[in-house]
Amino acid sequence: MALGHAAETEFGDFYRRLLILRVGLFLVVALLGLRLWHLQIREGPYYRDLSENNRTRQVLLEPARGFGEQCAELQPLCHVGRCEGSRGIG
Repeated sequence: MALGHAAETEFGDFYRRLLILRVGLFLVVALLGLRLWHLQIREGPYYRDLSENNRTRQVLLEPARGFGEQCAELQPLCHVGRCEGSRGIG
């Protein structure tokens, strides 16, 4: 009979730990759900307004060199076009 009582005690401990684990997981999921509700439902309009007003931001940057002076000029090296006497499509 002593072996049967020990086995019952081990199963009782196991089920007690399992119950504690289930309650703990339920509390974690409930807290996450509550936080999600708070952010989406209660604070949703606030964060929506923040995102709408924060789409683009104009920042004036000074040039890294030159400070407004023209440092170089670009000159075309070749012209794309149709040469006289060549046969084109069309």
